[in-house]
Amino acid sequence: MGRKLILLLFLFLLQNCKEQVEQDKGNLADNKKIYKLNEIPKAAIKSIGGNNSFIYEIKFSNLIYHENGKDIKIPIFRGFLKDVRYNDFLKYCESRKILKSGVAESGFIFFSNKGEFKRDFIKFLKFYKSNILKGYEKPTFFDVVNECSSWLIEYKFYVQGIPCKMKISVGGVVSGDCERTNYKSVEEIRLDDYTKRPSIFYSFEINEAGEE
Repeated sequence: MGRKLILLLFLFLLQNCKEQVEQDKGNLADNKKIYKLNEIPKAAIKSIGGNNSFIYEIKFSNLIYHENGKDIKIPIFRGFLKDVRYNDFLKYCESRKILKSGVAESGFIFFSNKGEFKRDFIKFLKFYKSNILKGYEKPTFFDVVNECSSWLIEYKFYVQGIPCKMKISVGGVVSGDCERTNYKSVEEIRLDDYTKRPSIFYSFEINEAGEE
């Protein structure tokens, strides 16, 4: 009986050790996918609209925020480089003098090609509704703003119990589409495929979703 108990304890400890090793390997693999501050390539971040706009075109796969002891991973549409921690992103921008110290970015931007704007907008929505907006597909705000020059869309969602908000702004409003009631869903809105410099502006607020 004593030998069986010892054997069971040994097997239990062996399994725990194996699981810990696998977890450590997984953490190590994840860390290899994240840029350290001194590894961030210049091509990963492009400042748009001058140094005081604080708008960036970024090529990271994910931005990793840290809130309440949790890593909140936010995917980037068509990002293909390694992940970056959000605080390191800010420090890097400060070091390149494209962000003022103590100031957060205004947001991010994705540029489309003429003739492909609406198609890319739909792909953009599908991408985020397949990850962070899955289960939160209905926008909390959706209307034409800025004297009918752009659409503003807002989503509230949760990642690991942390409340978040995503804002999306697109220009190229088609003439006559200044009434939100014309559309039942965001995907239905028309966009001028040949608008000047077609782009999608987007931003994230982590742990700041506010009241429902």
